[in-house]
Amino acid sequence: MKKVKALIVDDSALVRRFLTETLAGDPAIEVIGTAIDPIFAFSKIMKERPDVITLDVEMPRMDGLTFLQKLMKSYPIPVVMISSRTQKGCETTIRALELGAVDFIAKPYRNLSEKLPELKMEIIHKVKAAARANLHLALPAGELQGDDTGDDFNAPFISGGKGDPLTNLSLTHRPRLVVIGASTGGVVAVKKVLEGLDPRKVAILTVLHMPGGFTASFAANLNSMLPYPVKEAASGDILVAGSLYVAPGNRNMLVEKADGRYRIIIRSCDKNDIYKPSVNKTYQSVARAAGSNAVAIILTGMGDDGARGMYMLRQAGAYTIAQSKETSVVFGMPKKAIEMGGVIEVLHLNQIAARVNGIISQQWKSML
Repeated sequence: MKKVKALIVDDSALVRRFLTETLAGDPAIEVIGTAIDPIFAFSKIMKERPDVITLDVEMPRMDGLTFLQKLMKSYPIPVVMISSRTQKGCETTIRALELGAVDFIAKPYRNLSEKLPELKMEIIHKVKAAARANLHLALPAGELQGDDTGDDFNAPFISGGKGDPLTNLSLTHRPRLVVIGASTGGVVAVKKVLEGLDPRKVAILTVLHMPGGFTASFAANLNSMLPYPVKEAASGDILVAGSLYVAPGNRNMLVEKADGRYRIIIRSCDKNDIYKPSVNKTYQSVARAAGSNAVAIILTGMGDDGARGMYMLRQAGAYTIAQSKETSVVFGMPKKAIEMGGVIEVLHLNQIAARVNGIISQQWKSML
């Protein structure tokens, strides 16, 4: 089996050594070299042809963002960013994901010895996932081709029947919540969906796997670009139609219904939570609280988070949509949700917002 060839680009000798030892400790990864800055990195890229690059943001001679932009234009390679948890570091990381970085790893700022095993596992998993990513889909210039014309590439997969799934619906309930889950490649995919949504009649919830601090930057970034208000969710928030709520990093966002209104509850992640925030736990709470008044979307991401929650949502009468393999940077999360039977419809990324708008504009109750 061919090993994943990794190149480490970081100005810190300590970080280079740590990453080298961590990645080389996995039999499926070969560290082909390290570089102290992007200038040295470029010559090694041309000579060694790595499959994945780990890239620090702040380096001498050329910063990580500038290098990332140049790399994606001239010689695209999957990149995993190594990010600090400062406000500037979080903002820069979000920008790097927009520019084409596949994923990021946040540097721990406390309790390093306790978190070391978990950190090493995260680094290995993310580097392996990046090597398998559909990189051209992560690039900002690589606009996804296709629309709602229904050609062979864009034709939706429909679970349990042929034709437009809306023809199988009894139109009696109006959706009040739209919930979106994603992970690897999710920043670009989530933005694509949100830009096309008309949220005037629904509240939107978004869950991405991010550490604390990064979601506040992501929410602020979305708030600056979308025509409707966006906030990082807080306990006690009453969901308001026309607003977007982002699950806070490293904490779980749940929804409950009381007195005819939906309210957010934020809880600490459990020790057994592999993914933080947990898409599954948000989906499951929405299934219990909203049922057929919800539309659920699962987008690109590594792993199986969200699969059980999507199944619960579908069983509760929610309309469930998964992003297609052809348009996913990593098809792990959508694939698992489809295999578990929780997905009604699989769509090209460019089709999802229009489909949700169509569902929102009419009353419906799933009869599938």
